[in-house]
Amino acid sequence: MSILIRNATVVTAQTTYFSDIGVSEGKISGIGVGLKLDAETEIDASGMYVCPGGVDPHCHLGDDFENASKAAACGGTTCVIEPSVQEPGKSLTQALESWQEKARNRAAIDFGFHVTIVDPNSRALDEIPRLVDLGVLSFKIFMASFPGTPMLDDGSMLEVFSRVRRAGGIVILHAENGHIIDFLTKKSLSAGRRSTKDCAACHPRSAESEAVSRAILLASLTSAPVFFYHISCMSALDVIRKARSSGSMVYAETCPHYLFLTEQVYEQGNIEGAKYLCAPPLRDNSDQKELWKALVEGGIQVVSSDHVGLNIRSQKELADIDFTKIPLGIPGIGTRVPLMFSAALAGRVSLSRFVDLVSTAPAKLFGLYPRKGEIQVGSDGDLVVFDPTIEEVMGKSSFCQTYDYSPYEGFRLKGAPRFVIARGEVVAANGAYVGRPGAGQYLVRSAASTAV
Repeated sequence: MSILIRNATVVTAQTTYFSDIGVSEGKISGIGVGLKLDAETEIDASGMYVCPGGVDPHCHLGDDFENASKAAACGGTTCVIEPSVQEPGKSLTQALESWQEKARNRAAIDFGFHVTIVDPNSRALDEIPRLVDLGVLSFKIFMASFPGTPMLDDGSMLEVFSRVRRAGGIVILHAENGHIIDFLTKKSLSAGRRSTKDCAACHPRSAESEAVSRAILLASLTSAPVFFYHISCMSALDVIRKARSSGSMVYAETCPHYLFLTEQVYEQGNIEGAKYLCAPPLRDNSDQKELWKALVEGGIQVVSSDHVGLNIRSQKELADIDFTKIPLGIPGIGTRVPLMFSAALAGRVSLSRFVDLVSTAPAKLFGLYPRKGEIQVGSDGDLVVFDPTIEEVMGKSSFCQTYDYSPYEGFRLKGAPRFVIARGEVVAANGAYVGRPGAGQYLVRSAASTAV
């Protein structure tokens, strides 16, 4: 398919300009005013913004790959990178192959995978260079225990840092001190404190900031680059700022739920509060203010969704019994980009900074740039046409999401995607999915193209 977008205000991470854009054979083929292209589809983008498609480097699609990737497309995300999880005793390659099978013939958009190291035995660690050659540049480790993902000790972390550094990759961390969380959880349960508010209290800011600090120290001993998932609080952010100011290869993300929601939601009844349980939990207004400041100033490089496709019914409805029975996570793969675009129109970040946070920076950090995250001739035809005049009150099914709730129900958006184009095909139009499930391709990422 060939597409010609006319009269667009083009926004990249570097600049804004007026132009036409041509897409042919899945690639951007021309940029310029008065562009000539005998296109099958023509879009008049007068009064609209055209940005590179969103890149979400932190989402959990699992067995819901088709529905979740459709929602991502409707919300303006054209590429996802999901953690594939090693099973104890099995190889890292088996983890990658298992997740590739989940996505095969289901993915509505392009996709890649990190590999989560659960069992860092010598055979598994020996696989890291081969996986990097196969286009897996990023390896995730947990510093706290969750179902299926035990925490790694410091010695194991050092070994992972060293191996990944030598192979040319980057280590991703879930940074919370698991010992602190486990201690506080046992104490809370023994005292009969089992509410959703109590669950959040068992994941204190100190557990996050200590883990961030320790991980940076360990990484510095091996010169390994590290990327922190879901930074939620000021104290952890301060540690990251200090490390970056000294020249350390430390990068971080935050997520929309930390930017638009606060811990006050846990004051609601257990079922209502359970909607918002995640790890780390939501924090207060002062933390949120610092996160926004870091987005503007560059202390945080990425906004990703940390999407988990959970429902209240059958999954979070056990909140009245015991918070340890509640799966942690928040759906939001379709709402990430629209929320941030609306915030940009409101002046909370510039439009170019918005593009950098949701698209260009993750593409650079994870070996996809300039194929993804950029508008230039030769880049993939991944484009979002944003209409700033759209006004929408969000509901649970906004942007094609299929879960029985959204944490952003009732939020008012100013501006939203009018058309979403993925590798030269229109996959979403006027809020509806119009693409082909299974059209997404597996992405082989290149260490040579990372910004690390």
